[in-house]
Amino acid sequence: MRATRGLLLAGVLTTASLMTSTAAYAADPVAVVRTAGGALSVRTGPGTTFDRVGTLAPGTRLIIACQAPGQRIRGRVSTSSGWDLLAAGGYVSHAYVAGAPSLPACATAAPQDRAGYLAAVAPLARTWTRLSGIPASVTVAQAVLESGWGRSDLGRIGNNEFGIKCFGGPGPVAVGCRTYGTSECGNGTCAGTAAGFRVYANLADSFRDHDRFLRANSRYAPALQVRADPDAFATQLQLAGYATDPAYAAKLIGLMAEFNLYQFDH
Repeated sequence: MRATRGLLLAGVLTTASLMTSTAAYAADPVAVVRTAGGALSVRTGPGTTFDRVGTLAPGTRLIIACQAPGQRIRGRVSTSSGWDLLAAGGYVSHAYVAGAPSLPACATAAPQDRAGYLAAVAPLARTWTRLSGIPASVTVAQAVLESGWGRSDLGRIGNNEFGIKCFGGPGPVAVGCRTYGTSECGNGTCAGTAAGFRVYANLADSFRDHDRFLRANSRYAPALQVRADPDAFATQLQLAGYATDPAYAAKLIGLMAEFNLYQFDH
């Protein structure tokens, strides 16, 4: 049995007994979807230009991790530029959410404590799982390993949680490149060196680019074929050369077991 240590983030909770009045929605202490009758779109980012990865029926109760600024929307409940990041992953316009208590702002940089770090990154990882199927457990483990729980210079200064290099340019999501010291392994030895890494405007963009990076590079196709198996996915990442550390997959799998990151796949 896998370890149960870690932070449990619940997802979207729906019940069959939500046939309540508009007044009851407004008084409900739990966040509730309220539309004119249609389904509420769940998206990969705080705006209607982001991919839709699901829908929620009116009356669906929500567990919200935090709120991010984004596109201003006039909705059934209010006019709002807030977008609620669900614990289960995905963003919904706050303009269609009633009964929500005061919501914390989504972290734009990595929290420096482990519990705070998991709370911040798990919903982001789960957001992109909804689009690509890449296991959130592996995504969170990679972020932990590559950024040292968000404490490395790469994570603190550049919001780069996954050690993605520039490869000639920052790509369409990052805002620039910066040189950092790193370690590369080969022929049985590891040595220090320097390389250019992508810099992101915020934490969420790092997760967005990570998902895009894996899907856009053909060498990760074997990993995508086993995305239903987190351990196999981690192994395929190493075989594809995501990192030169020969123990990379073992370290990812160890983190997933120790901190029960598998919970984020459900």
